[in-house]
Amino acid sequence: MSFQSLLQAALNEDDLLESVQDQQFHSENGDAGSNSQIRAARKQTIANSDRHSDIEMETASESAHDSDEESSYEEEEEADSDVERQLWGNSRGKRKYLRRKRVSHRRSSVVPSKLSPELSAMLGEANMMYASHQYDQAIVLLKDFIKKAPTIPDPYHTLGMIYEDRKNKSKALQFFLIACTLTPGDAELWKHVGRIAKEENNMQQAIFCFRSACKADPKDKDAVYSYIEICQEQGDERSLAPAYKKLALLYPNDLSMWMQVAEAYHAAGKNDEAIEALQTCITKACADSAIADAQQVESNAVNMLADLYITLKKYQDAIHLIKDFHARNSAKSSQTDQDFLQSLDLPLDIVIKYGICHLFINEIETAESVITRLYSQDVETYMDLFVDVADAYIAISAHDVEAIQTLKLLLPHEKLLKDDIFVRYAECHARLGMTNIALEYFEKAIAYQHEKEDLLVSPAIVLQGVVIARQLKEEKRGLHMIQHWLPEVLKPAVRPYWKDKYRDERDQKASSDPEDEDEITRDDDEEFDSNEEEDENIDGRQTASMQDDPYLSVDAMDNRIRLKLLIEWGRLKSALGDVDALCNVGVPIIMGSLNQTPLILHPRRLQNSIAPQLSLTQSDFLKSKYKIDVTDEKQRNSVEGISLRVSQQVVVSRVLGEESFYALVIEVAKALTECEKHTAAIELLTDVNASDKVYQSNRRFELRFLALVIALEFGENRMAYECARLNILEDFKNPAYWNLFARVITITGAYSFHQKFLAKVLKHDPTNYPCIVLAGHQSSYWDISLMAGEFTLAYQQDKEDPLVLFCLGMAFLTASMQRTINDRQHAVAKAFAFLQQYQTIRTAESDKDGNIPSAIDTIYRRLECWYNFGRAHQQLGLYHLAIAMYERVLRACEEAKEIPAEYDLARETAHNLSLIYKQSGANDLARYLMRKYLTF
Repeated sequence: MSFQSLLQAALNEDDLLESVQDQQFHSENGDAGSNSQIRAARKQTIANSDRHSDIEMETASESAHDSDEESSYEEEEEADSDVERQLWGNSRGKRKYLRRKRVSHRRSSVVPSKLSPELSAMLGEANMMYASHQYDQAIVLLKDFIKKAPTIPDPYHTLGMIYEDRKNKSKALQFFLIACTLTPGDAELWKHVGRIAKEENNMQQAIFCFRSACKADPKDKDAVYSYIEICQEQGDERSLAPAYKKLALLYPNDLSMWMQVAEAYHAAGKNDEAIEALQTCITKACADSAIADAQQVESNAVNMLADLYITLKKYQDAIHLIKDFHARNSAKSSQTDQDFLQSLDLPLDIVIKYGICHLFINEIETAESVITRLYSQDVETYMDLFVDVADAYIAISAHDVEAIQTLKLLLPHEKLLKDDIFVRYAECHARLGMTNIALEYFEKAIAYQHEKEDLLVSPAIVLQGVVIARQLKEEKRGLHMIQHWLPEVLKPAVRPYWKDKYRDERDQKASSDPEDEDEITRDDDEEFDSNEEEDENIDGRQTASMQDDPYLSVDAMDNRIRLKLLIEWGRLKSALGDVDALCNVGVPIIMGSLNQTPLILHPRRLQNSIAPQLSLTQSDFLKSKYKIDVTDEKQRNSVEGISLRVSQQVVVSRVLGEESFYALVIEVAKALTECEKHTAAIELLTDVNASDKVYQSNRRFELRFLALVIALEFGENRMAYECARLNILEDFKNPAYWNLFARVITITGAYSFHQKFLAKVLKHDPTNYPCIVLAGHQSSYWDISLMAGEFTLAYQQDKEDPLVLFCLGMAFLTASMQRTINDRQHAVAKAFAFLQQYQTIRTAESDKDGNIPSAIDTIYRRLECWYNFGRAHQQLGLYHLAIAMYERVLRACEEAKEIPAEYDLARETAHNLSLIYKQSGANDLARYLMRKYLTF
């Protein structure tokens, strides 16, 4: 923005309008000299701006010689203020970079160019009018002066004082800012403008002014203090540490300032700089003992640095630090570790930190010998040390008993925040398996927070207590913790952080422009950067937009914890008999998670454009039963609506994890079955199986198998068939899946569409061995020739499979019984050839590679072959051969002492043999077999 545009914000509109009209009049009358004057004025303005910006930068470089902190200020300095951008334009940054290379020492203030006598008289007259409180006349003269000499700072300063006297702080601030920018070396003026900006609640401008004051006069302590104060108010921790360091350099004898520097760096996450500041403090305290309280400051700095080392898990560094500090303050020149442990000349907090470090490096005996000293001290005086020791025991594994003993000493004291102590005490007992005591102290912690007006009930603590209550089957106590102490869980959902009515309006405008469609796919960082200034402008209107939005509410809670609490609430209600509660909570959460694709979780604009079009699921029954209309207040505030809204604000699969999500799906499916909504349960299980939320194959199979069992139990044959087919789609080569598929189609009936499915599989993979075998079995229902053809293909792939050999033999044997057979004897010969080969392979002790062909005992495999041969002979009417085989089976069954039920063929053999005896007229033998083998 040009200098003239800046003046438009400060000068009156009437004066500007008059100036514009004068320019138009001169241009219309062909004033040839006006253009050259305007160009000359522009050149002078740019030259003055370059000169003033040079002086401003060189002032900052001069101040760098007085302090080591100037480089930090250059790094921490934000973009130029609005005033500077308006004065110098966007090209100032490039000129600024080039002028950094120049080495020149100019004055830090602007020396106004030589004014003409007319302008000097005008400025003097305006100042006299200001002194005599003739403000209106002074304003007119000063504005006229600015039009003639816009780069002189004096009239802006005078105008600022006039408007300040008139209590027009905003107007005064504008003129003072221009004056400050034209005289960057005037620290007092920068501080004055900063105070005005702070009074006007323009904190960003105030921060810039106080920072500029520090640059103008690096030794001005008041400016640094003011800068630190406003940074603390705004929470700008990034800028606090360099300011504190600058202040510490200004007070070389105040070593406590270095500890404040370390605290600021640690709060900003710069731990290396914090360590360096504390080491500097310790070094200065050791070097100059004449400084007041040097020894005490050194002790405090060592304590802070040891604590920081422990936080950063640098335990050896902390041990060396404490030993060095002890060596400097010890009467003996050298001491052993035993002497160090027995010495009492160190502060107790440093000694305890020494013991904690040994505890973390697993030197338990040394640590306990040091920590034991703490137990003889007054608990109220050293409460924080007791808490530190307990936390150290908790942090290392398998020391919960020692932590409990330490925490037990703190329980009777009221000065502590007892909820934290109760929680630590409960967690230790929970890890030790003492869940009853853990639940008791979780309840005490929640009750303590509920009774204190300055505390809020922690949802995380409630969640821990509820989980333990459910494990102990104390459902009523768990529900009491949620419904009495944290009723916000069942209130309307939290407003999503990305939702804003004004941003939605911008998104709708953007979506209506086809040229902006590519912008939707930008990353989140680009989206945030492009909308940063606009988001800042609407922050003040955000509360109003929340209240106007009928879909959302404004209560606050971490949605990740709220999601888990809702699930636990549903589980507790289900355990008490209200199974619908778990369904009402679990189904919206699960289906909301299935809708959370990676595309939805990217930019906020894309999410806002897609979210209204999302439906719960593609399943018809679930959609009809659990679809939520968020425009309906009653549905929106119901348990289903709350669960849906919460699940839309978090990534459910990340919050719960795969194992917990899988357990929730199983529980909800069983609950739906108990509610007689088995169709919804099957659809839920199949939808989750088809998603990417469960990765482990065994868990995916369990989901499909549970859906299959539910479908078979409730007679949903078509759904059972689809569930069985999902297994095949998961793994085409798994014989177990094909066996299950065959079992399902046998139970549910012969459907024509499963033949189409088999045909599609064979078309896709003609060598699929299990599919060929199943197709051969299914062909036996209507065409034996097709059966023989399919099993012949299977035989070509595996000639050592006894099942295929047996099926081929039975196929040719059945074909030989048909009337249309051309060569019956040839078919019978083929049948018995395959059956003989089947018997050879089936009863073999080992295969050609020396491996045992089957885990079934040889005698049981022989019983199977004898029975099958007897059945084949009986089918052909060769009764004398069939009787011999059947009797062989019965003798073997009698000789064997115990035969498992699945291998015992005595009853089937006796039945077939009795039929032969009846047909032969031997009724007595038939009755004997039936009485011996077929009666109980």
